This record gives sequence, structure tokens and C-alpha cells, in this order.
Amino acid sequence: MNLVDSSGWIEFFRDGPYASYFLEALRDMDEVIVPTLCFYEVFSYVMKDMSDGEALQVVAFMQQARAVDMTDSVAVLAARLSAKHKIPLSPGVILATAQLNNAVIWTQDSFIKDFPGVKYYPEKKD
Repeated sequence: MNLVDSSGWIEFFRDGPYASYFLEALRDMDEVIVPTLCFYEVFSYVMKDMSDGEALQVVAFMQQARAVDMTDSVAVLAARLSAKHKIPLSPGVILATAQLNNAVIWTQDSFIKDFPGVKYYPEKKD
């Protein structure tokens, strides 16, 4: 199972330098999970440069994967991970969701780069 976080989706949609790496994770959408928080973050980001309709098309593509809601279990584990490792809310939710779903995280988020099961691709300037 793969979890592409918001930074990975954004890199993929904007065809950034690491887009092909994230495409590797997205080739089999049946094996991809998307925390609901990522829908918010990606939609917010793409709306800055696209119309509402285009941003909804981005979300529709993401919906081909399995959405994972932020349940109470995810929230509690995310809070524990955030407190223990001093990381912000979003990376905590990503880590918790991945751990509870046995997923590999694909990210550009340096807050979680050193955790097991994380494939990290640092952000490059085009």
C-alpha cells in the first residue's frame, strides 16, 4: 500500500522534477490511500493557479485511490506522534494514517523523512 502525501500529489500535478518518482507510487491506484487531509491541502494549493473546475478535476483524479478518513484512532495516534517527535499536525496525520494502514509514505516533507517506510524526495527548484 502507498500513501502519497500532499507534497507528492502537488509535485506530480505540477510536473515537478520528482513527478516521475511519485508516478511510480500512483501507477496502481488500487494500492494508494489518500488521507482526507490531503484532499484539503492539494485542493487549496491548486486553486491558487487553477479554476475551481480544474481543481475539482485534480480531486477527482485523487478519488481514484482509497480515501482514508481522519478517525479518532488516526487523530489520537497523530497527536502521540506529533508530541513525541515534535512534528506539526499534517505530518503527524500522514504518519498515523500510514502506520494504521501499513502503507509506504511518498513525500517531500522533511519532517518525516527519517521515519521507517518513508520514501523522501527533497524539493527541487525547477
